[in-house]
Amino acid sequence: MTHCSNILLDSREKFQEVLRLIELSKTDPEDEPYRSRYLADKVLFEIESQLSEICRLLDSSDEDSSMLFNSLALAQYQRSLNKFETDEFKKVIFSKYLESFKVSPPPRNVSGLLMGKVLCGPQNVSINLLSS
Repeated sequence: MTHCSNILLDSREKFQEVLRLIELSKTDPEDEPYRSRYLADKVLFEIESQLSEICRLLDSSDEDSSMLFNSLALAQYQRSLNKFETDEFKKVIFSKYLESFKVSPPPRNVSGLLMGKVLCGPQNVSINLLSS
């Protein structure tokens, strides 16, 4: 058995554990709804780390190497699904979305807004919102 075959066998066993954990996640308690998926993510990270390291050193032309690259792609795909299922993906997207709204300190004329005025148009025309 070649070194690649041993790694593929190990990855396959770990991936079966991942699938078992994902199935088990359906029965996770309400206070820890993603416990099994987080455990699956740790195993997927192990698979991905091991395969990434080996794939960097291999020639992609032989059949064993091709299987390793495919296994790596599968682990990355499953990790992405896992992130999405556990809302981790949404947290990342939401935090990037919030970051897009970061602004520098307001300019001085914005203080007019606090007094009930709105500055509008290119001429900065003031409209007093407090007047009746």
